[in-house]
Amino acid sequence: MTEYIKSKWQGTCAAWCGMNRWARFLLIAVLGLIGAACLLAGELRIGQAEHGKGHFKLKFNTNKGTNAYVQIWATDSLTGEWKILDFDWGQDGTQGWTDPASPDIPQRFYRLREYSLAEPGDADNDGIDDVFEMRHPRLDPLDPSDARKDSDGDGICNLEEYQAEIKKGPLKIILDAVSLSADAFSPSVTNLLISPEYRVRPTDAHVGAAHGQNNKKFYIRQTVEIGGGSGQIIRRLTEDFPIDPTGVKNAAEYVIVSTSATWDGRNEQGTLVADGSYTYKITGVYLRVNEAGGGQGAGKEKEIAVSDTIEETALLDATGPQTISFTPADGASTDDLRQRIEVVFQDALSGVATGSVILKLDWIDVTGGAAITGTNVVYVPSADLLEGRHIVQISLQDNVGNLSSGRIRFTVDIDTDLDGLPDWWEKMYLGDLASGPTNDVDRDGLSNLQEYQLGGDPGNSDTDRDEFPDAFEPNYIVSRAFIDWGDARFTRGDDYIYTMPDWLLRAYKEGGEWVIPAPPGPISPLSSVLASPPT
Repeated sequence: MTEYIKSKWQGTCAAWCGMNRWARFLLIAVLGLIGAACLLAGELRIGQAEHGKGHFKLKFNTNKGTNAYVQIWATDSLTGEWKILDFDWGQDGTQGWTDPASPDIPQRFYRLREYSLAEPGDADNDGIDDVFEMRHPRLDPLDPSDARKDSDGDGICNLEEYQAEIKKGPLKIILDAVSLSADAFSPSVTNLLISPEYRVRPTDAHVGAAHGQNNKKFYIRQTVEIGGGSGQIIRRLTEDFPIDPTGVKNAAEYVIVSTSATWDGRNEQGTLVADGSYTYKITGVYLRVNEAGGGQGAGKEKEIAVSDTIEETALLDATGPQTISFTPADGASTDDLRQRIEVVFQDALSGVATGSVILKLDWIDVTGGAAITGTNVVYVPSADLLEGRHIVQISLQDNVGNLSSGRIRFTVDIDTDLDGLPDWWEKMYLGDLASGPTNDVDRDGLSNLQEYQLGGDPGNSDTDRDEFPDAFEPNYIVSRAFIDWGDARFTRGDDYIYTMPDWLLRAYKEGGEWVIPAPPGPISPLSSVLASPPT
């Protein structure tokens, strides 16, 4: 598109409401100087701006008069966004234009942009030039969606009619629409499915092929170019789709062809690309191919027509939600028997699917009693927590299916006698608070405080029953969990409470049978579980 003016824009300001007469006089004087300068330069100019009958009015001259048209731009603030308000046909001499905006607007700034009728612009980038849309009342040069509409109901979209009129012939291939399996996707969950739809107006040879009159075949060669933020093409997907001529009677009919393309999130080298927004451009080529045979030109391709290109964007998100923080923190100690539990998380690209959030406290699902938002989950126990160690687990996924999980441990510690041994530990292992931190109840050479710090049983000189006394392996007292169902210190009805190793916080009955929680991750030879028969 070509602009006639040396300076692309000619602008001025109308800000009459609330001005005193001296301010208006000054503005008119400035406009007069601007108009005089533009007149000398022979360029597009706004000669006058005024406020009358509740609306702003402009008077201006164009360079080419009736051989041009003008885009009228405006903004209510010099730092604001400029937008096209209207279009006006060029005239010989001075012409006027009235802003239909509300009279309550105190000020407005204007710019004009002139285009030749022979080389018009396309303000809404819909493939139909401004002049064509201005000449057809059913079209709007500021509405890109009207290109795909059929305003006169004749079965041909506005873009096709425009191109047929401009190119003096019917379009042979039209890329009507493109749909996506999702606006965002994760390659680890599913590929991005792109589903274009074309309309093909067959050639006479194509119609003949439909009735077995020649040995030609017809295809759409579709190309999908996927590009990153820099505009560089990182992947090109090309595939041929045969056009089924069944039912084609004449060259005035269209054949509907649905195609597809799948992107797995990788570049041409097969490497998964980084998370982010990617563009994809789709183009179809209508091809004729002679069938293979002994004749001259067998297998030769001929390009009949090329569709417009549709460009869209898709979001690739291969990263699961990130857990930002836990309250309480991992390893923390608290004396609050109803400790507030909060997990903060985020997923910067596709967002967290709140319905996927699962929060567990000591392997019990407490999600139903929690408050969940897109960035956190909060749970406050409705009953006092037992003194001792507890585990918080969270699992969640984002809106494209990427999974994430996390967990922390915290301890509810109340030390009434201030001896460094939590009450729960003393009561569980020693029965009461009478024994001090320096005592060695099981006479294995380790004090009660050392047993607590190392995870040992102060009432048993071989905590893990591995036939190695605790004092013999002071750096690894617990090499495996030993569950004694009948030990009254640890059995609470249908629950067996045991704190070492950390992953075995408790065993429990389910359907009348005892269940032992599995340790996280692979089980090492030293992380086995021994259980004595229930008594």
